[in-house]
Amino acid sequence: MLFRHAIVTSFVCSFWLSSSLQAQPLELDVEISALLTEADQAEQENEFDKLLTLTESAKELGATIYGENSRQFAALLLKYGMAYSYEGREQEAEPIVAQATELIKKHFGIESERASEAMSSYTRLLTINGKLSIADRLSAEQLKISTIVLGPYHPRTITRMIDRASLLSQISRQYLQGRPPHRLQASEKKQHFDKQKEIRDLYAKARYLRRNIVGALHPRALQLAMGAQGLTATGIAMLEGYDEFGRSPLETSEAALVDALDEGPQSSEYAWANLEHAMVLDKFSRFDAAAGYFEQAYAIFASLNALATDIPTQSINGLANNLAIRDRSHRALKLLEDHYKSFQKGLGPADIRQLTTLSNLAALQLASGQIEPAQQLAHEAVELSVQILGETHPTTISVRNNRAVIAAIAGESGYAIAELEKVLLLEKEYIWGTDLRMALFLQNLAVARLASDNQRHLAAGPAKQAIEKITAHGKRIGFNATLNRQYALNMTVHSTAFKIMADAVYSAVSEESQIDDETISEILILLQQATVNPTTQALADNYAKKRAADLGPRVLALVERRRKLIDDWNHVQTNLASELINPIKPDTDLIAGLRKQTKDIVERIGGLNFDIDEVMPDFFQLIRPEPLDLTASQALLKPDEAVLIIVPSEFGTHIVALTHERAKWHRSDQTSFQVGRKARRLLWDVGANVDIPIAESLEWEQQGEGVYPYDRKTAFSLYTELVEPLSQLLADKRHVFIAASDSLSSLPFGILVTEAPTGRDGDPEALRGTQWFADQHALIQIPSIQSLAFLRERGSPIHAGERLKFMGFGDPVLTGQADVRGKKGQIRGHDSSLTFSQLFRGNLSRSGTALKDIEQLRTMARLPGTARELRAMREALHAPQQSIKLANNATEQSFKTANLSNVDILALATHGLLAGEINGAAEPGLVFTPPAEPTELDDGLLTSSEVAGLEINADWVILSACNTASGDGSSGAPGLSGLARAFFFAGAKNLLASHWPVRDDVSAKLTVRTLEIAENRKNLSRAEAFQRAMSEIRNDRSADSDNDTWAHPNAWAPFTLIGDHGLVAID
Repeated sequence: MLFRHAIVTSFVCSFWLSSSLQAQPLELDVEISALLTEADQAEQENEFDKLLTLTESAKELGATIYGENSRQFAALLLKYGMAYSYEGREQEAEPIVAQATELIKKHFGIESERASEAMSSYTRLLTINGKLSIADRLSAEQLKISTIVLGPYHPRTITRMIDRASLLSQISRQYLQGRPPHRLQASEKKQHFDKQKEIRDLYAKARYLRRNIVGALHPRALQLAMGAQGLTATGIAMLEGYDEFGRSPLETSEAALVDALDEGPQSSEYAWANLEHAMVLDKFSRFDAAAGYFEQAYAIFASLNALATDIPTQSINGLANNLAIRDRSHRALKLLEDHYKSFQKGLGPADIRQLTTLSNLAALQLASGQIEPAQQLAHEAVELSVQILGETHPTTISVRNNRAVIAAIAGESGYAIAELEKVLLLEKEYIWGTDLRMALFLQNLAVARLASDNQRHLAAGPAKQAIEKITAHGKRIGFNATLNRQYALNMTVHSTAFKIMADAVYSAVSEESQIDDETISEILILLQQATVNPTTQALADNYAKKRAADLGPRVLALVERRRKLIDDWNHVQTNLASELINPIKPDTDLIAGLRKQTKDIVERIGGLNFDIDEVMPDFFQLIRPEPLDLTASQALLKPDEAVLIIVPSEFGTHIVALTHERAKWHRSDQTSFQVGRKARRLLWDVGANVDIPIAESLEWEQQGEGVYPYDRKTAFSLYTELVEPLSQLLADKRHVFIAASDSLSSLPFGILVTEAPTGRDGDPEALRGTQWFADQHALIQIPSIQSLAFLRERGSPIHAGERLKFMGFGDPVLTGQADVRGKKGQIRGHDSSLTFSQLFRGNLSRSGTALKDIEQLRTMARLPGTARELRAMREALHAPQQSIKLANNATEQSFKTANLSNVDILALATHGLLAGEINGAAEPGLVFTPPAEPTELDDGLLTSSEVAGLEINADWVILSACNTASGDGSSGAPGLSGLARAFFFAGAKNLLASHWPVRDDVSAKLTVRTLEIAENRKNLSRAEAFQRAMSEIRNDRSADSDNDTWAHPNAWAPFTLIGDHGLVAID
């Protein structure tokens, strides 16, 4: 990830601070003119000390020649005052510019261009210095004068509109100070939204005048207008979460994009709107969707600006970052290199616009293996930041941290450690950071020490401190399910900290044979804490809320109040983070106020925590399940069961094997990068939806023999590294639970190979003769060891009253041509054909909930094979005819309103869609027959959050659809974090879900045979029935042909059993 957010450009870019001496030329003394010419040169070269000296000399000479009450002195005084601001000395500049502005208004007239520019400069200084009420009045006066004197159509009037809108946005932000609008008093809320309305009206009027009146006559007005685009409705929505119309950030930016198109497809307005929309998509980790908008914005800016230095840095760095995330690093590197050279040539050595590009270029060079150039650029970035912002500015501390990290990667661990220790001292001394920012720096120090031969034993210190900060933060607040940058950062820091601590513990162990149970227990706890993910937490919160509702309205009200306070905390932290990286200078008073608000909110949450604990003692166990120690974990297991917990880290992969009697911890030398590449290769081979670099795809396409090769060598390598070292503990176990994190969470371990493969990888007989891990044990995937404890503590559903043996939904009525799921031959690098980004057009229900584009949903292909599958399931279970809902009866409403709490087996056979965007949150879903008109109850798509709100008291849920075990759609989301996890927390005890697109011809046989075997062999668990069904499919030669076989894992292994093994037979 590039460091593009290190510098935040705000409203200051919207004010054009032109020299007042350029308007209405004055006749000046020759010596003064020479001084000003030299001063202009110094300004262009960013020699601000020299500029201040020269303008002071010119001002003093002007006082001597013309007197301090002259028009010449007024202009010279303004030039002198602005020289102070260029040096970052706005407090000193303000009274000088104020005096100059009054003199200019007196001598040139309040309606003059020179007075207008002086007032604009003075307004900017007032804003920077926090005197917003005065700046507000002055800005309104400027706009009024310009409108009366020059008329509403004059380019300068348009400029004043933009200046005022920018100022009002800044005032609004500081007025809120972290408070979301729903927490304002009625009068405050009205004042706030009045400001927002004025901002939008100003922008709308400016755009209208620019398009219909001014045209291209005033490029500066266009540049200023669109330079402020980031503070329009989209910017407001991003600040508050939703605008006053209840629209999400994405909906708001989409509306702005449509509006901007009126300016023309090659207009600067449209370029800024594309960039803004791309940045919103980027915030929700929808990088592929954002790519086109970044490209469009950059292309338009490049066509409109002859000089590369005039292209907005947000566009350059946004596009580069997006390219890097999508594995187009070579192009991203070239883009940044070209612009950095242009900046060096055109902007001079000390321009703040260079800093972000410089940091990003260093990161990209590092990622591409150019370590020495990356180090040099990182060093230049630190020097530039110190020169522009000062050594103690939080951005300088951040780029210094980046330089140290690059040094550590380059093998200079001693230098890196010293630098990171200095970073921590600066961070503590100037209290810029939050706990999470400090935790990041502590983690980096721990990693640098782990990479050092002589300080590895000291890594546990900073690693432990990082964990203490994160843990204390979590106990005060609790992770909530808000999908925003702050939350994503929380979870990333949280997981990484515990992995680093596990590596630190391992570094202190001389030999694995000397590891005792106490150490294993410590590692077990760390690894459980390292695998927390946001969707698990979101669904746990949902479950806790349902439990609270069961206990009565008072308990539910307490839980809701706590949730709102956590939302308040998130808003405060967002504003605090934004102010900390203010490129001008952080407002220490504002920061202190935000910190006080944080403290107050935390105290109030603490009080509510106490109240909730009194009436609902298990609430905090539900929302924050504690990790289990070794004794508690082993007590869960039966004699014929084992658990494998697998967590990749930067230095290796930790594996813990547990049985009822024994435990063992091993760390493979395979790093998270190496393990991730191997897992990605196997998933690509079976046709899973995985993003891979183009170079890898081209390389893999050339490998393997036969029609459908499978890389058994890599599958055997993974088994050898991750499972074989602990295989003795698994030897006699019927059931093995697997809790794997990161890239491994989307990999069914049954497709690993336990012996060196022989024969051709694409030969069906060689594939059938392969020793698969799936055949050695009945494998069950679990999100974590805590989830197994949760399931077994909750126990089987109470069969009170009459229960239905089976209920199924499928074969939705769709108008697309009848098709099959997972078509034959769609192996290797499958791409889904329809994404959520195509399904949503921003339609809102009355409550603000996004509704789907029904017509687009309706045109998907119909799946007649799902009807055959459900009928076969019904017959296998001897269930009545009415137990399945097909075609027009398979609606989302019929599913939601059905009594799902008294069903033993629930099956859904339909299209499964990967995650996309709904109200700013990415969710996967299942397709039902679309209604004529969408409603909140039925819009044709059952999403994971809707599932989580249902009461599903089923022994087994079968999700016979594509990708139902996939992630929630956020970047790097683990497997099981979407639909599968939603059903799990809605009450399902066991799930059968898919990791990749399922084949229609195989799915029906696999699911039906699993049920038949479980029904006829009462001594087998469901996991064992599923294991035998997979083996039958693999050994079935009926589908063998020149272009197909069921021996390939693509056919027999898409499904995974999640939860418990379901030893109790169906009855």
